[in-house]
Amino acid sequence: MNRLFPDLCYTMAPGDCHPELPRAGEYHAMSFGLGSLSYEEAVFLYGLVIGSKPTNVLETGAETGASAVHIARALADQGFGHLYTVEIEPIYCEATRKVLADAGLLKWATVVNQDALHFIRTTDLLFDMAFLDTSISLRIEEFRRVKGRMRRGSLVAIHDTRPEHPMGDMRIDAELSAERMIHLPSPRRMSIVQV
Repeated sequence: MNRLFPDLCYTMAPGDCHPELPRAGEYHAMSFGLGSLSYEEAVFLYGLVIGSKPTNVLETGAETGASAVHIARALADQGFGHLYTVEIEPIYCEATRKVLADAGLLKWATVVNQDALHFIRTTDLLFDMAFLDTSISLRIEEFRRVKGRMRRGSLVAIHDTRPEHPMGDMRIDAELSAERMIHLPSPRRMSIVQV
């Protein structure tokens, strides 16, 4: 049962979707899809939004809307801001729109059906926060490009940065080593960078 967000319609089950990773049994999978972030990571993203008070938030890789609905809920709870969630797969765009609509959060988010790297390169928007969660092989390039679209002092959260992740990219730690960052010790890990 979802105690923190009882009006959001999903369930939680014990264990991360990658049980082979460290601490997987301590985190909870949500019913958004196999690749969605854990419940604890979703709550952490909610807290990042509430704590940093962004005006514009970028999300890459909406998949089925798990992170989008928590980010949009935080924006609604703070009373301002907008999420731009970019997803290349039309079926996932529709799933994300439905999740946002069912939660009454569509006015707080725009679902963009586009390649994330193209969106970052062509948008005129500046962002105060970003959550990068597309294909792991694209995250380094997304991070490089998104830094130029972020206001100074903004936060970038990057999902699936644990080197042991079965689809992991060992270059992520090397790329981010010069950045000011922290790692959430979730099974797939989320790294937070201030730009």
